[in-house]
Amino acid sequence: MKKLIVAVICAALLGGCAVRDADSQNALKNRVPEIVVPNQVGPLQQYDEQQLFQLTDTQIAEFRAWYDAPHRADIEPHERLYNYLESYTYGFDYRGNTYTASEAMTEKAGNCLSLAMMTTALARVAGIETGFQMVNATPVFKQKNNVLLLSYHVRTYLYDPNWQPKQGVLTLIRPRLVVDYFPNRYDVPGDAVSEALFMSMYYRNLAADALLENDTRNAFWLTRKALELAPEDAENINLMAIIYRRLAMPELSEQYYQYGMAVAQNNTNMLSNYAILLESQNRTRDAEKIRQRLLDFPDNNPYAWIKLGHEAYQEENHSRAINYYKKAMALAPYLDEIYFGLAKSLYRRGEYAKAAQAMRVAAEKSWEQSERNLYYAKLSALQARRFDPEKE
Repeated sequence: MKKLIVAVICAALLGGCAVRDADSQNALKNRVPEIVVPNQVGPLQQYDEQQLFQLTDTQIAEFRAWYDAPHRADIEPHERLYNYLESYTYGFDYRGNTYTASEAMTEKAGNCLSLAMMTTALARVAGIETGFQMVNATPVFKQKNNVLLLSYHVRTYLYDPNWQPKQGVLTLIRPRLVVDYFPNRYDVPGDAVSEALFMSMYYRNLAADALLENDTRNAFWLTRKALELAPEDAENINLMAIIYRRLAMPELSEQYYQYGMAVAQNNTNMLSNYAILLESQNRTRDAEKIRQRLLDFPDNNPYAWIKLGHEAYQEENHSRAINYYKKAMALAPYLDEIYFGLAKSLYRRGEYAKAAQAMRVAAEKSWEQSERNLYYAKLSALQARRFDPEKE
């Protein structure tokens, strides 16, 4: 069976979504389809998002003692906080768990979302403004129970609280420090993220984890909370549609996909899953229209297209895979994995010369010598017709 795609934030899934103002958010809330509560999910579950950033008295006291130390008084406030985080996260375990701020500090562990929550909680104690940004980076895949988990990355900005704009000078970017880990040369900056959307990511991560464990009840209520915080976010909409499909409520699932197409149409995960729903109902023509619409998307995240290319390759639809890889290539011609995927699909179609050329480019684009040697070995096998695309 085709895998349903769920996006979380560095959980080892999220297409970028531009920040909207409050009036726009309220208008969209009025358009959200009714959330029908199935009998099998039990009574209403309530969540308080402010608890995500609460620290213990001991954690606050220890931070203030370090931050307010007289010998650090001459360091800019946001730099002081950055230095504290750098010191505190030494030996930090960047595993895939999604923790609250307090849990992340206690465990000295967590994914990038947990790090961002801890950073924000400490910034609030110090009176420093924060901001969030999506990063289009190489996604991490995890699959279980017919769900493909696709992780994306978020980072935090610490703004200089003492900065004042100069009269007559246009400032495009305020002075700030970036809190991130494992930055990659291939990372592509994404959209800004509002605080409400950021908090919804936490609940969506937990919902995705619940879905992987077939815990539909918790997945439903956590997704409901994510939608309450960010009703216009395509990944929240996508997840609710998936849950309704799992609850054998395809009509409600389709309502959410239709809503998503109206308010967040440029999302490849959502539309790919919608096509799977239509195919499960033998609505092949409608599904093909959705897949064709995907090709027309102006998604500026090359990894979204790489992901679709990999999916199409697994489905043995190599013409579609080639189209997706070409979309990725137009956005990020420097990524060797695009050309490798392209070479495999071309080889499967019997276009050996083109496949060899794509494999040669993959080798030339590779930064690591070991990878480059591997690509050249595959090129030799390809040219001798001994290439097996399934053995990577």
